[in-house]
Amino acid sequence: MLDLKEAHIENKALIAEHISQMIGDAQNREVAESEVDKYFRNHLYTLYQIFYNQNAIGSSVIKKECFEGSEKVSEIVFLYIQEDHREQGIGSGSVQKIEQDLMQEGMEKVYVKVNVNNIKAAVFWLKNDYQFESRLLKLNGNEDYYLLGKIMK
Repeated sequence: MLDLKEAHIENKALIAEHISQMIGDAQNREVAESEVDKYFRNHLYTLYQIFYNQNAIGSSVIKKECFEGSEKVSEIVFLYIQEDHREQGIGSGSVQKIEQDLMQEGMEKVYVKVNVNNIKAAVFWLKNDYQFESRLLKLNGNEDYYLLGKIMK
């Protein structure tokens, strides 16, 4: 059974671990913990823990009003599912639950950014009805990203 619950500061270490795993830099745990602290301090962010059969197997961070002056627009900053739970529909189910929450809060559009080298992630978001909108050049130093968006109904 899939369930999403809003995360609390007590969940900081697990979420930081998920960020470290997602970016592939387990050595840089301090940076991940700093990011999680930033998310918890800023009211525009909502952090979720993802549970499957009552086990915490993932997390996600959402940012509302993700662009200056934007209203009713949000961003899924990251979505992480433990590797042994991938390709079972848990990620897509989590995205659907996140989108439902966002619609209840009045959000009309949601974005994700995907590193152009992460083909698996790009395919995942396209399968979940996100559409290519632009390529962001050198967004993180030397890395390009795709900006994918979805209008929620």
